[in-house]
Formats: sequence, C-alpha cells, structure tokens
Amino acid sequence: MTPQELTRTLKRWQKRIRLIAAWNISIRFATPEELATPIWENTYGILMYCDESNTTADIIIRHPDYYGDLRWYSVDETVLHELGHIIVDHHKRETALNGIAEAMYGMRRQRKTNVT
Repeated sequence: MTPQELTRTLKRWQKRIRLIAAWNISIRFATPEELATPIWENTYGILMYCDESNTTADIIIRHPDYYGDLRWYSVDETVLHELGHIIVDHHKRETALNGIAEAMYGMRRQRKTNVT
C-alpha cells in the first residue's frame, strides 16, 4: 500500500463516519526508526495528536510489510481503530455513540442498496 492509498483509505472512512468528516486528519506510515522504539511493540497504529477544539488529528500506522510476528490486521481495521479513538476519546459519550450508530447503520443501508 502506498502513502496515497493510505490517505484515500482514511478519507473513505472519514466520509462514512460523518461525526469526524470535517476533521483535518493526517495519516502516514511509521518509519523503521519509529518502529524500533518500545511504544510500537505489539502496536499497529497510534493517534499521535488530537485537538478537538481545532478538529485536527495525526495518525501514524505500521505498514503491513513491517508486521513481523504480529498477526495480520488490515490497514482498514487499523485506520478504523485509530478513528475510533477520536470518536470515543474526544467527543461526549452520547455524541460518540450516535456517530458510531449512524456510521454502522449507513453502511448497512448502503449494502442493502447495492444488493437490490
């Protein structure tokens, strides 16, 4: 996966989760030097910075080529996990739950539309 594909993956999920659609979120792959630090042991991604008042966040994730002995985890799952931190950790509880429910219901509705 290229850095451009990673950014497209972020934007696709960010669009589906309307609660954070307007956020300015950057994403990149961790460097090999970063991965050598203890914080990355058994970790796929990190929400490095989040400012809810300015709706900005920075996410760094491990490229699958550097999983080593870690079990397989898709890049999409990692991106969603880190976006989940923004939703759950940086929004009021009820707002976060409503945002998650809306995103999940929207995906269900979209699948039904694509089937018919």
